[in-house]
Amino acid sequence: MGWPGDLPSHGAGWAVAFDAPFTWTKQVASDFGGTRNGMIVHWPEGIKEKGGIRSQFGHVIDIAPTIFEAAGLPEPKSVNGTPQTPIEGTSLLYTFNDEGAKERHTTQYFEMFGNRAVYHDGWFARTIHRAPWQAVDMPPLETDIWDLYNVREDFILANNLADKHPEKLAKLQALFMREAGNTMLCRLTTG
Repeated sequence: MGWPGDLPSHGAGWAVAFDAPFTWTKQVASDFGGTRNGMIVHWPEGIKEKGGIRSQFGHVIDIAPTIFEAAGLPEPKSVNGTPQTPIEGTSLLYTFNDEGAKERHTTQYFEMFGNRAVYHDGWFARTIHRAPWQAVDMPPLETDIWDLYNVREDFILANNLADKHPEKLAKLQALFMREAGNTMLCRLTTG
């Protein structure tokens, strides 16, 4: 990637290879392949430590709240007369000068093309409904099998704990349904 003549899109095989050590790709939002990406923040006036690494959970929806807080700006309620949907993310600024800060973004749901997951307090429950290249003969969503991972101990989602912790999996599946319902309700009420 990145050489002269390179294409902006690659075949599924290359997409999976580039996401190693994770499995799958961005289109499988219920897996970290293509979605668990490092982020570098450079702000000499605001970050004292040089080269620090943070492990608190963060999501792309946390970027705007972080920038607003760092800049001392309020979240916009209206832009050019158009009311704005409230931002759902959590500012990551609290981690910038405190490596051990307690995680604040504790719950995040994921869904794309029937692939579903939820992160909550270090646990990750997910189901792979279909591969990105599958488009026909899809099974019903109700037949999908869910996996469970302890992300704090298993960075790449290699050790499925669903059989060892079925009660934790059931709680996370219920949490996924609540979070997905809340998001859908928000979309319906804000247009």
